[in-house]
Amino acid sequence: MNVVAALRRLPPLETALFVLGVVVAVALATGAGVEQQPLPLDSFSSYDAASGGYRAYYSLLERLGVRVARFERRPAFLGAGIDTLAYVEPYDFDPRAVRLTAADLAALEAWVRAGGRLLYVGRDDVAAKNGLLHLPFSTRESTRAHVPFIAAQIARDDVRRVRAETHYRWKPSKRRFDVLVDDGRGPLAVTYAFGRGRVTALIDEGLLRNDGIGTPDRARLGYALAAPGRANGTVAFDETPHGYIVEAQWWQVVPRAFAIAIGIAFAAIVIALAGAAVRFGPPIVPIERRERSSADFVDALSSLLERGNAVRK
Repeated sequence: MNVVAALRRLPPLETALFVLGVVVAVALATGAGVEQQPLPLDSFSSYDAASGGYRAYYSLLERLGVRVARFERRPAFLGAGIDTLAYVEPYDFDPRAVRLTAADLAALEAWVRAGGRLLYVGRDDVAAKNGLLHLPFSTRESTRAHVPFIAAQIARDDVRRVRAETHYRWKPSKRRFDVLVDDGRGPLAVTYAFGRGRVTALIDEGLLRNDGIGTPDRARLGYALAAPGRANGTVAFDETPHGYIVEAQWWQVVPRAFAIAIGIAFAAIVIALAGAAVRFGPPIVPIERRERSSADFVDALSSLLERGNAVRK
């Protein structure tokens, strides 16, 4: 009975708030524990330091003096500040992957055509079929070995031999592209012009993963493929397809002049409402319009004489 009486004396509002706070804290702690569990799947993200990430590749370029960054916005925000965009194709079944929309793909193509450089790692035959960026098709490696080939622009970075992990190679196409690396089973890396820009396609994501880039030739190959075209150019790793994206607000998407015009119009509306609601001076009394009588004339004349001290009584 003493316990029941003590519980009855507790303030109900404070008790309910305390219980609610405990429930929310437990829910947040449980949710945070679930989110921290990594998926047993290669992410190909420059944030990922596990075996299937690209953190080592990012750090390698940074240590070699390349200006690197991470791009976490829609392709519409690509600008001249980025020299090379590294796009690594995620797995189709990766739940963290963010797929690009038709508008995103159009913006990406427009950026490359305007002079951007794209380093594409992976393969996507559906995109190739749709003509996106003129990407080449993939095919199985040739069972008939031929002479390996390393292009001069890659060999000057001391790349001698590349051992691939994938069984896929780039398929020869009617569109002309230059082979950069051929391991004797087919092209692994190719490059071609796209408008005023350039696309470099590497078919094997495993060559640049954290657990594989330590091989000397792979590290040199990664540097040769991503080296910016101009001095102090920035190499940005596109993290959007790996789930890292900063959603843009409408005022960041519309043209700057339009956003400024909206801001001025909103400020004018606020000032008008404030002026209508708050009185800043005495009210204006409208002038009364009526016909004057002789009595009004007499009163006015007497007031005038009084002000001039011309009246005794």
